[in-house]
Amino acid sequence: MNNDQNNTLQTLIPFRNRILKDLMIRSRMGITIYIMLWSIIIFSTGLYRVKPLFSWSVLALFFLISLLRLIQQPYYLRSSARHHRFHFICLIINILLPAIIWSALFALSMFKPIHSEFKVLMLLTTTGLCSGGTSSYLPDKRLALTFLAIMLLPTATLLIFFNRGELPTLLITLCYFSYMVLVTLKGSNEYQYALMNEAKLEEKSNELKRISETDGLTGAYNRRYFNRIFDIEWKRSSRDGYPLTLIIIDLDHFKKVNDTYGHQAGDEVLKTVTLEFKKAFKRCTDVVVRYGGEEFAILLPGIDSQTALARSESLRRKIESMHVTYEGLTIRTTISAGIASCIPSHSQPSEILLTEADKALYKAKNMGRNQTQTMVIT
Repeated sequence: MNNDQNNTLQTLIPFRNRILKDLMIRSRMGITIYIMLWSIIIFSTGLYRVKPLFSWSVLALFFLISLLRLIQQPYYLRSSARHHRFHFICLIINILLPAIIWSALFALSMFKPIHSEFKVLMLLTTTGLCSGGTSSYLPDKRLALTFLAIMLLPTATLLIFFNRGELPTLLITLCYFSYMVLVTLKGSNEYQYALMNEAKLEEKSNELKRISETDGLTGAYNRRYFNRIFDIEWKRSSRDGYPLTLIIIDLDHFKKVNDTYGHQAGDEVLKTVTLEFKKAFKRCTDVVVRYGGEEFAILLPGIDSQTALARSESLRRKIESMHVTYEGLTIRTTISAGIASCIPSHSQPSEILLTEADKALYKAKNMGRNQTQTMVIT
C-alpha cells in the first residue's frame, strides 16, 4: 500500500461513525426490497403454489432479516459512538446475508428454473439489486464490492464450469460485473473526496469562528465570545442551581506603562499577564476574556466567591512579584480585581453580575489598587 493510500485511510478514520450513519441512511430504503421482489416473483409465476414450502421459507427469511435491520436502526441512533464496531458488524451481516440468499436463488434460476418466467425475473431483479445496492453502499467501498461479488460471481463461476451452453448469459453477467466494479470505484472515490472536503470546510468554519471569538494579541477570548458564553452559563447555573462567579481585572496604571516603555512593551505585558491568568484559571469551564484594553473578565461556573477570592489573590501576588522583560527593559505591574458571585435565578437579570463585579473593581481601585474586593449577590 503506497503513502497516498495510507494517508487517505488515516484521513477517513475520524469519519467512521459518519460513514456508518450514511450507510444506514442510504440503505434504509432497501430494507424491505427483497421481500417485495420475492413476493412479486412467487405470486406472478405461481411459485407459491408449486413450491409453497420453498417460497414461504425464503420470504420468511427475508422478513426476519428486514425486521432485525429495522430494530437496529433506532438503537444505532442512540448509541453508535460507543458501539461502532458492534453496529458495523450487524450492518454487514444484515446487508450480506440477504445478498447470499438472493445469489443462491439467482444461481438456481440459471441451472434449474422452476418456471419459464422465473429465470427472466431473477435476471432482471438481480441486476436492479446490484445497481441499487452498490449505489447505497458507496460510503464503504469494500462492502459495495463484496456485495456485488456475492450477487454475481457465484452464478458466473457455475456457468463457466457446469453450464457453458449459457455462454451469452455468462458474457453479459461478466460485462455487467466489470462495469459495476468501475462505477463503484468511481462513486466511492467521489464520496470519500466529498466527505473530506466537507470535513475541511467544517474545520475552516470552526477556525474562522475561533478567530472571530479570540483576541488576536493575547489569545484570550474576546468580548463577543464572552457575551455568548455568559448568557449560556447564566441560564445553565440558574437551571442547575450552582454558583456563577465573575472576576473583572484591570491592570493598574497601564497607560503609564505604554507612555513610559511604548505600546509594544505594553503589548508584551498584556500577553504575559494573560498567560498567568490562563495558568491560574485552567479548568475546562473557566473562561478568560480580554474584555477591552487592559481589562479582563474571568467567568467561573460552579465556583463560589470565597474560592474565587483565594484564587484571585494568589494570582494578584503572582503578578505583583513578576517581572516582564522587553528589549532589555524590566517592567513591573499590578492588578486590581472585583469579584461578584451568586446563584442565578430566572427572576434576576444576568447584567446584575456584571454590574456588581464592576462595583467591586472600582472599590478596589478607590482603596489604593493592587487588591481584590468582593460583592456577593443575594
